[in-house]
Amino acid sequence: GHELLINPDGGYTILGDTHNKRRDVGLSGGDSTADVIGNVIQTFDRGHHLIFEWKGIDYYQVVDAVHENMSGHSIDFQHTNSIDLDQEGNYTISNRNLSEITMINGSNKKIIWRMGGVHNEFTLHGDTLGISYQHCAKWLAKKPGQANRHLLLFDNGNYHKVAESRAVEYEMDETAKTATLVWEHHHSPPTFALAMGSVDRM
Repeated sequence: GHELLINPDGGYTILGDTHNKRRDVGLSGGDSTADVIGNVIQTFDRGHHLIFEWKGIDYYQVVDAVHENMSGHSIDFQHTNSIDLDQEGNYTISNRNLSEITMINGSNKKIIWRMGGVHNEFTLHGDTLGISYQHCAKWLAKKPGQANRHLLLFDNGNYHKVAESRAVEYEMDETAKTATLVWEHHHSPPTFALAMGSVDRM
């Protein structure tokens, strides 16, 4: 899929697709034989043994992908496009079609928090847009004296009032559930990336 991480211990984390029979909870009409496409995170040790697996279909509702066609033969409800694995062993993923960043506990597999989308848990400060069909959500290294981690991502902006893409950096208070915009970059003239794209701290 979209992501492959080589981990410091010589293992690796990959992102793949899952194909599921349609779950009719919350769905009405449409194709009862639809292929519901989710994503799976898998981490292997350096000996290629599977040591972690997490499937989005077990944690998300298909109908939370509010811009997807729920009556089609194929429903790509999640569309994870990036993974970041932190020093605590937790996973942060970007789900394009949910417009959501999710943090997952690397031990018990429970969702720690959700930012954006239908189940947003964060209050935004300094940003009236939020995220829409974003990519490339990565944690930045902490600077000396910095209390909270900063999250950098590429906001495609598909469903903002004005379709414009930007790079954004948030200070994340994961206890108080606040995300404060500390930096953003817009191209001039404005640029819109309908799909894909990334951002990196140079």
